[in-house]
Amino acid sequence: IPSAGRPASPFAERSVSTSLLPTNTSASRWSQQPAMPLARGRQAAVWHAGRMYVIAGDTNDGITGASDIYDTTSRQWSALPYKPTPVSNVAAAVAAGRIWVPGGFLPDGRVTAEVEAYNLETGQWERGPALPEPLCGYALAAWGGKVYLFGGANEQGYTRTALRLDPEKGAWEPLPPLSSPRAFAGAAVLDDRIYVVGGFDGQRELNICQVFSPAAFEAGQDPWGDCAPLSLARGGLGLAAAGKTLYAIGGGWQSYMAYNEQYDVEKGEWTRFDTPIEGEWRNLAAVSDGKTVYALGGWNGQYLDAFWTYQAIVTIFLPITP
Repeated sequence: IPSAGRPASPFAERSVSTSLLPTNTSASRWSQQPAMPLARGRQAAVWHAGRMYVIAGDTNDGITGASDIYDTTSRQWSALPYKPTPVSNVAAAVAAGRIWVPGGFLPDGRVTAEVEAYNLETGQWERGPALPEPLCGYALAAWGGKVYLFGGANEQGYTRTALRLDPEKGAWEPLPPLSSPRAFAGAAVLDDRIYVVGGFDGQRELNICQVFSPAAFEAGQDPWGDCAPLSLARGGLGLAAAGKTLYAIGGGWQSYMAYNEQYDVEKGEWTRFDTPIEGEWRNLAAVSDGKTVYALGGWNGQYLDAFWTYQAIVTIFLPITP
């Protein structure tokens, strides 16, 4: 990655180059929410049953296993049990009553293949089936009770890896790989397909958009297809889906993102929408409850405790007149 005050390695932030500057959101759909208890980026996050879970990540004091939960009704944060293995550059997905967090970047500089899962019923962490290889910076999504992993990086470089975890079988299986190596992409499910967007290949950021069809894979067909590329290459973005739209938020090592992008699946095109944070904003987490997009943390010269919501679906109530 070119220097210009930015880190030489995508595995750890080192620069302090810009400040947190909220844009004018008075006319936008963005709203600032109660800050996270801990400023962090490169964390795992997932929404489930009215609650948002934020797990591990990198902080201004180093890599952590600290985990928190946000209740969207009470608008209160509370602590979860620490993830046993502190990691960064991770993502999370819900399947079989557990929040799965594969691999990650360890405090000692290694990449791990270990998998840990938070049991939503018992409130305890469990050991899961290890990855076939150490990976961090992958994209992750859940569909049909299974966990899908795409790309990632380790000490050997950036990968085209694609894997699927069947919790009932307790094993990962290989899938047809990505078209090119990448990490720090985003993944989100829309219309029973998994979109894998953006990323970084070790040399440059990517604007690529690919779509994986689990149904096609099960039918023995080529599961991969292409979708329209982003207008800007984005590595370390957050990606979430709401309604019939994908939302690509933040990202950027080699240039700052002045706007976010949304993808209309029916039209097959990306359009701009505003950002609540100017300048650097990468390695955040973005999740959705289907109507609202939640954007948390990330890097803006330092790790952030910022928590924003974007009203993706607008409900208009019309008066009933005689």
